[in-house]
Amino acid sequence: MKHVVPHAPRLKVRKTQPKPVPRRASQVTKDDLVEAIQNVKRLAASWRDRLPRHGKSQTDGTIRLASECAGCGSDIIAMHLLGLRSRTQLVLWSENCSTKQALHKTVMETCGMSSAFAKHTPDVCDRNTGSLPTPDLYIGGYPCPSWSKLGKGKGVRDSRGFLTLKGIEFIAEKRPRMIVLEQVSNIKCKKFLKSWNFLVDTLEALDYTVSHSTLNMKDFAIPQSRPRVYLLAVARESVVSPLVPPSPRSDCPANLSHFLDIRLLGSETLSMPEYEKQCGDSLWTVHRVLDVGSSERFQHAMDISPCLTRTRCQQAGYYLPTVRRRLLPKEMARLQGVPHKICKAMLKTEASEGLSANATAAAIGDAMSINILMTAIQCTLECAGFLPRKKRYWEIVPPGKEAAQLSNVLFDKFTG
Repeated sequence: MKHVVPHAPRLKVRKTQPKPVPRRASQVTKDDLVEAIQNVKRLAASWRDRLPRHGKSQTDGTIRLASECAGCGSDIIAMHLLGLRSRTQLVLWSENCSTKQALHKTVMETCGMSSAFAKHTPDVCDRNTGSLPTPDLYIGGYPCPSWSKLGKGKGVRDSRGFLTLKGIEFIAEKRPRMIVLEQVSNIKCKKFLKSWNFLVDTLEALDYTVSHSTLNMKDFAIPQSRPRVYLLAVARESVVSPLVPPSPRSDCPANLSHFLDIRLLGSETLSMPEYEKQCGDSLWTVHRVLDVGSSERFQHAMDISPCLTRTRCQQAGYYLPTVRRRLLPKEMARLQGVPHKICKAMLKTEASEGLSANATAAAIGDAMSINILMTAIQCTLECAGFLPRKKRYWEIVPPGKEAAQLSNVLFDKFTG
């Protein structure tokens, strides 16, 4: 007899002694906003008097990297998979969450990169920006809840959204040679248009060549619906070739079954009336990733994975009906373009350092998509002359088994 569970239970989380993290206010005052905006405008207007212009870069030069709201280190993984490990020098990173700090360290070690020269600023709201190092490449993956359709929609008036404004302040203060920013696509909606235009206008005042577009993982050989806005910018004096953004493909997404361990069977059969209504008999025969942790209103069956989120990954709220089990962290990693060996190392850290249950899964769900981030970084480096123009892996890899293994193949190729 099948064991039928009427709804998706939440997994219990191990209780651990929390590590202290810097204090961050839950609300942003009007005075905070006015001060930050005025400071950005002042810095953007005065950069020519304060800063030297960048010189021309070389394809074999060191790439000084700053990672804002670094998470578990998606940009470190991307640089490694691009074969740039030996040229990358992390000079600055910010991350407030102690769990992600531990996982970031693991990613650095697994990729064979050093943080010896890196300045760590846990809280971007409490630092002396002027004393920080100036990077060549600045990558920002600011928190998305303030901009998301599922959030409260407070934008920069929320402490998490305010981090975006503080990131713009760093850019205006230091004017990095190259910039890659990622955010949920809703940041460009009418409600937040003033904030979005402020960002773009600031970059133009700083004399950047700017490109931005909404890109989705499913259009780059990985079957996950994850639309995000990617903004790329290169200081105009450093431009050696056009800034050509990533190009969505017409032959994607790849078959979901290649990204799942379909031979690994479970015994958990759920009662899912909304999904049964949508899929009929195919519910149990066609490979799908179902979000069973959400209310029925948000349950939509697709032939690709829904957008993986931190909360749902931590709760093990994704279900595979054909194999009667939950989505595994290594499958989440595959659907985010994270190499298996890095995921394995993160899981080992989770266990050895007593992190909360499913901390790795949560961090992976909250990470930047490796396939698009790699492509975005590559085209930015090409524009600035740090890389010669060449084919971009995720724009040419055949959808299927090759795409499912590409991150693993590149990780082994560039690990020595």
